[in-house]
Amino acid sequence: MNKWSKKPSLSSTAPIRRTSRLFVLLLILLGLVTLVTLFFRPGEAVSPVKRTITSEKFGEYTIVSAGDIAQEGGEQARTADLVKRLHPDRVLSLGDMVYKNGSATEFRDLYEPTWGTFKAITAPTVGNHEYQTHGATGYYDYFGELAGPDRRGYYSFDLGAWHLISLNSEVMSKMQLNWLVQDLKATNKKCILAYWHKPLYSSGTEHGNNPLMRVFWERLYESGADVVLNGHDHDYERFAKQNPFARADQKGIREFVVGTGGAGERSFTMTKPNSEVRATGEFGVLEITLKDDSYDAEFKSAEGSTFTDKISNQKCNN
Repeated sequence: MNKWSKKPSLSSTAPIRRTSRLFVLLLILLGLVTLVTLFFRPGEAVSPVKRTITSEKFGEYTIVSAGDIAQEGGEQARTADLVKRLHPDRVLSLGDMVYKNGSATEFRDLYEPTWGTFKAITAPTVGNHEYQTHGATGYYDYFGELAGPDRRGYYSFDLGAWHLISLNSEVMSKMQLNWLVQDLKATNKKCILAYWHKPLYSSGTEHGNNPLMRVFWERLYESGADVVLNGHDHDYERFAKQNPFARADQKGIREFVVGTGGAGERSFTMTKPNSEVRATGEFGVLEITLKDDSYDAEFKSAEGSTFTDKISNQKCNN
């Protein structure tokens, strides 16, 4: 065999070797794509107690909120009709959704025919009347995964530029506070809104201030949170921005008490510091438009009422 006889053989195997290399490279790339898809899906939760809410909408979101909603002879049908007309992106129910015991029967007969219309877009928080049934089983059975994982009663999610946190004011624990700290550290959102049932500050006669809630406020304030929503007292009240110790603060948190979902109204006692607007005997919801770096908020009354309250272009702290 002469020296030229090997060249045709080498030339004929080169395409095969190049094809093999390309095939191996393709397999590696496919494997990397699979790993990225599995572990870095858009919208996936960072926190193990984070409820994932996905939406293709960008920019502004509208949420409506109210607590203390459904009871025998209540006004829940009127407020539900209002929510229907507003067409919100999300509904935040602020606890005490049914009276008096938070039972499965009450959810079925009182809540489901009215506010149950919006169940699929509801991000609830649990109230003291839900725990009139042991373990709040009526609440957790009704809302299922919408109430967050493991029946803990706290979770978080994102809407546009906003991070929203639902907390459990009825079962305070070190675990929940540690989770809150980690959740606040993990978010990269510019604006923060938190909500739970019992307010730190309230001029309501029935309940008033609840100092136990200060631990939530301290952690939220340190992270530059913007808004806190509560119920419990059956009235509407808007506070100026303040710190956890009721001192006016332009970098503080603005609290709204919105216990106006339909259960019987109550009156006010001595007005608390930094309280700006109060109304009782009015049923309705608070509508908040969440923007990229600010929000608008307006209390809207159900049909037959005329009270309203509105603030606009409230800049986020961060």
